[in-house]
Parts: sequence; structure tokens; C-alpha cells
Amino acid sequence: MSHSDSRLHVTWVSVEQFSPRLAVGGPRSALARLRFLQARGYPVSILNFLPGDLDREAYEEDLAAYGGDRISREGTTCRAVFQGVNYRHEILPVDQVQLMSQHQPTVSAVQRCLQQEGVDYAFTTDEGYWPLLAAWQLQIPGAHFFHALSGVKRFARNPGYAWLLRRRTVVANSRFMQSEIKARLGLDAAIWYPFVDLDAYRCRQVGERKGRVGFYSSGRIKGGAIVAEVAARMPEREFLVVGAYNEEPAGNLVCWGHVQDMRRFYREIDLLLVPSVVEEAFGRVILEAAANGIPSIANRMGGIPEALRGSGVLIDWEPGSGTAETAGKYVAAIRALLDDKTAYHQHSQQALARADEYEREQDRMSHAFCDRYLCR
Repeated sequence: MSHSDSRLHVTWVSVEQFSPRLAVGGPRSALARLRFLQARGYPVSILNFLPGDLDREAYEEDLAAYGGDRISREGTTCRAVFQGVNYRHEILPVDQVQLMSQHQPTVSAVQRCLQQEGVDYAFTTDEGYWPLLAAWQLQIPGAHFFHALSGVKRFARNPGYAWLLRRRTVVANSRFMQSEIKARLGLDAAIWYPFVDLDAYRCRQVGERKGRVGFYSSGRIKGGAIVAEVAARMPEREFLVVGAYNEEPAGNLVCWGHVQDMRRFYREIDLLLVPSVVEEAFGRVILEAAANGIPSIANRMGGIPEALRGSGVLIDWEPGSGTAETAGKYVAAIRALLDDKTAYHQHSQQALARADEYEREQDRMSHAFCDRYLCR
């Protein structure tokens, strides 16, 4: 890109953080931010760095299957257009184990690619130490996004890398995360809510009720054991699970595994359970459901109340709460909503209103970020 252009070339720099499957919220939000900037006229791209012992063929098959186009390979480099965004990945000269213990080969590779691509502004995310260090050493400005509390905690344990954040714009994805960054790192963070294209999740008219209860899981921390207990106590209800479910399926619980188009999931459910047992940074799945008028029942943890904001029911939960006790609260809340048409309709309307409100907030924050940090 010519530097006479008034728009900065913005790149998300990832070391193994990007996956074509976009199975978790952080990468989906990062890609959506790039697409928003692209729509405003900014040149955008993804630079991704992968360990040398990766199954490259399988990875590039995923790249093609989940939105990659015009894929070309030359040596250790692969280029593509991924869901409309220019994409490049490099195979590093280190394996998975060496990746964390030998930082210099990775940092050097990142710096070489940043210079080759003419990057003006670098997005780094969560535990992306090496991209952060590479951009800092090249004096390329940028923003570091925290999508999960675990990333903040790891930076707090590494003061050297935390110091690098003082030269970046630090971005939190919720007010909860903003307060945690201040408390743990002593940094003032901007807020840019997770970028969720709710139109990509809207799939049906409200009113086509099936009475089915849904749950999205990306691991045990999402509360799968609670959902299994709830399903066992409610044989009269059907439960549908997508994602990585680690519990034994019951007769009334069906698990679809990973689903590329989540509209299939939302089309089949009337209520979403979010029984996370760790402090979630936000809870974007709540908004995806809300866009379809689907209320959520969720644990009062971390940034979840901020996402829910009146569009469902919060369950009080503390570390150490027993699965049986928590499941009992969920059973009562499910029956209170699904057995009462008036209560369900009210919560469904509140969910739709929350989704509309979120889109307005998201639009305001997105334009404010561009105006403050990217205009030159």
C-alpha cells in the first residue's frame, strides 16, 4: 500500500490465534472488526504464523472449507482471501514446543512479514506476546485487544510484556474487562464491544416455538455438567447442544458438534442456557440468541450480566456451588419461562430490544474507535 493513501493499512497479527473454523468468539470478533474497517475504506489483512510441525495440508483444507478463496502456496507462505479479507500465513522454523521457548525466530519472521506487507497499524490479541513485541520493536502503532480474562492474568504474571502495553491502545471487550485490566495491569483500556454481525444469526420470525432448550459449549468451563444434570431432571424437554460437549448425552439431549452456520442452531431452540463456571469476558452467544428473540438463562459471572442486560434470567452462582444445586435453579427458571406463554413473550420481546440496542452501541463504539485512533 502507498503511504500517500489517507487510510492506514490495518493488520491482525496472529501466532496460532487465528483458526479458519472461527470456533470461538475472539477470532470471530477480530475478523468482524477488520471487515467493518474494510467497509469504511481501510486496507485490512490477516498475518498468521504457524508452528513447523503443524499438519499444513489439513489446516489449508480448513482454510478452503470455511471461507478461503484464491489460495496460493509458495514455500512456507500461503496466501488467500478469507471471507473477503486478504490473508497470509507463514510456517515458522520452530515446532509447537519451541514456539514459546525460542521467541527470536518467531519475532524475526513476524517483523519480516510486517515490513513486506507495509503494515501501518497492528491489531494484536490476548496472549499474543510475539506479535506485540515484533510490532513494538518496529515502532508500528497498534491496539491490543483482550477477549478473555485469562489473557489479562497472564500479562499480569509477565511484567516485561505488560510494559509493552503502555505503548499500545489497550482495548477491552466489556466494562467488566476494562475494570479487570485497570485492577491487574494498572492500564486504562478503551471499550469496543465484541463485533457481532447479528444479521448473520437472524433466522426466523419470533413465535415459531418448539420448546427446545439450547446450549453452546467450547469446553467444560461453559458448564456442560450443569446442562447434563438439568437435562436429566427434565425428560419432558428436548435439549440441543452445539460445540465441544464433554458430557454423556442423555436420551433427550442431542449434540450436533461444531456447526458452521449457527442459524441452524437458533432455528431449533427457544431458550439458551449459559451456565459458565468461570468469569466470561462478555458472552456474545447471548446477543446471537437475542437477535432471534431467544431469551437466555445465565450465571451471574464476569461480563455476562452486561451482555444479558434484561433479556433473560440471571442465576446466582459462586465458585464451589454444587452442580445439583445450580441445576435446580436452572430447572426452575426454565419452567418459569417455557410453561408461561406471557412470561416467555415478554422476555422474547426484551431479547429483541436488547439486540437492537447492542447494534446501536456497537456502531457507536466502532466509529468512535476509527475516529480517535485510525484517522490521520
